[in-house]
Amino acid sequence: MKRIILALLFVAAAAFGQTEIKQQVLVRVGYIDISKILSKYILAQRYHELYEKLKDEEMQALAPLEESLENALYELKLKEPSLDTDEMKGYWAKVVKIRRNIDIKKREIEIVLKRKENKLNEEILKNIHNAINEISLKKGFNLILEKKQVFFAAPEVDLSDLIIEKLNSDYLNTPRAEETEGQ
Repeated sequence: MKRIILALLFVAAAAFGQTEIKQQVLVRVGYIDISKILSKYILAQRYHELYEKLKDEEMQALAPLEESLENALYELKLKEPSLDTDEMKGYWAKVVKIRRNIDIKKREIEIVLKRKENKLNEEILKNIHNAINEISLKKGFNLILEKKQVFFAAPEVDLSDLIIEKLNSDYLNTPRAEETEGQ
């Protein structure tokens, strides 16, 4: 019994002997609507237009192959009644080869487009991240959430419009030599 009391006294003394100074940290939380930012950010709009134009141009490269496939199928349909087995196999081999070439070209186009999209998105997201950091520091926010993750927040802590203003101001005030044309 004496040991238990002694152990309790030791624990109590250790607990009272430790004094912690706790510093209160004020957390100021804001939020952004990334969809709104992306829809109103001029550079994001320009890059989206550039990407769609590039996609259309790349898909035009498929037109001759698809036309060739249509011609081969049409020719096969016309001649099919009079073809023997070997000739039929030859036509189908030609059709299969054209389809394979179309598939290869499509994969090449997808790779080119994905790389381009990633490059454009990387720049846009870097700019957004930098704008969020700058505005958060200026306004005294130390935590920024995405709107979709917030159940409730007062409109005063929505930084989306400030971010859009900064991004578009930076974009419009940056000298460019038609950067979107050469990318």
